[in-house]
Amino acid sequence: MECVKQCAFMEKFNKYPRKYIREAYNNISTGGMGFRKSTPMINSCTLCGLCEKICPNHIPMSEVLRSSREVLVEKKAMPPRYHDFPLREMLYSNSDEASFFRHPKGKTKSGFMFFPGCQLAAISPEYVRPMYEFLSYALDNNVGLMLGCCGAPAMWAGRPDIYGQVMDKFKQIWEEAGKPVIITACPTCNREFTEALPEANTETIWHYYSDPALLDDPAITISNSTKIQKASVHDPCTTRGRTKMHDEIRQILKNAGCQIEEYEYAGNLTRCCGYGGLIGFSDTALARKFADTRIAETGDTIVTYCSVCCEFFSNDKKPVYHILDIIYGNDDRKHGFRKKTGISDKMVNRLNLKNTLLKDLWEEEPVCSRSKHENVSLIINDELRKKLEERLILDDNIREVICDAEKTGGKIVDPKTGLYTAHKKIGYVTYWVVYEESGGLYNIHTAYSHRIRIMEDGDEDRL
Repeated sequence: MECVKQCAFMEKFNKYPRKYIREAYNNISTGGMGFRKSTPMINSCTLCGLCEKICPNHIPMSEVLRSSREVLVEKKAMPPRYHDFPLREMLYSNSDEASFFRHPKGKTKSGFMFFPGCQLAAISPEYVRPMYEFLSYALDNNVGLMLGCCGAPAMWAGRPDIYGQVMDKFKQIWEEAGKPVIITACPTCNREFTEALPEANTETIWHYYSDPALLDDPAITISNSTKIQKASVHDPCTTRGRTKMHDEIRQILKNAGCQIEEYEYAGNLTRCCGYGGLIGFSDTALARKFADTRIAETGDTIVTYCSVCCEFFSNDKKPVYHILDIIYGNDDRKHGFRKKTGISDKMVNRLNLKNTLLKDLWEEEPVCSRSKHENVSLIINDELRKKLEERLILDDNIREVICDAEKTGGKIVDPKTGLYTAHKKIGYVTYWVVYEESGGLYNIHTAYSHRIRIMEDGDEDRL
């Protein structure tokens, strides 16, 4: 039970490890018709690997449950609700709207390829350009830049087929670029490229930021204006076994004059922030417990180097910094408190970052608009905005419903309130929007979604 004592997931279901394995097997062997609660259990593991690290018998529970997800997907027994949204977000990150690769301006090959990762681009896009310019100077203008997602959400969702497509596309771009050294900023991207492309030379950008010789170069602009006297380092769970990366981050903090307050569950014994395994989409309360547990055991100030970990830890109780907040300084985050980035804002940030970088660094005019429905202007109050975030409903989903309803007349009106109700099926999900129109603006009263299909007599497309 050592693993159960240290894991919020295993503690919640409170079973011996062998019982988890037995229930997972019973579930997948019957195509998801075993214990009714086993499918939620299978999708509630962060897949972080701490259990195997502390287990006397080294039972890889994360691998057991990850492979169980794959079998459920193969047998078409995995409910789409668990992973539909993060998979769509991943595919958007790799779409023409948000992703690109460019060699250094004026060159046809790259000695290095900088891959900042989809979450950094979505949550802290302001750091991507200075990071790229830093690398370009340090590496003699021999660095290409690629925006996109490494495919980790597909692997967590039990979709090796989609993961393989993402990695195959990346490998093709990498080979056509001349097989450059891959430089990552995201710990998860670093792990995925290291494991999926062992033939590639993969480094972290932290290797360069921890080099005192580079930091002393007057031509390199690094602020270090955000001063922290003492902090606990949260190592993301995807860095387990990557001691070199742990050391690089600590060296950066030491170079900035920060005293490091180490604690028991750090480095190779680090805990997950609650995002791993996509459990925030299947069990938000459990994901929050992971984050709260982590926050409680750290010191008064937390520094990490994963954008998602920063988001999960931000709760207005303890200062939380991304290591880039220390390196470059950020007036909005100098006290360590930040406003979380909304799901719609993340989509917009990715697209705007691509367009801005192409225009400013490669002098290319943007070819992608923010949304094909961007002319539909919405009014959404703060209370409803919070509900939309919880329901994983994007502004673009709402715009698409309204645009279709206004174009086709496919809406109904409440004669008492004058409010319109419209719906549209987008992918697996049917979205419903209640709204009113005034002066070209659409005031949204509520929105919700479901994945039920209502079949009519004679419909041959049965589920």
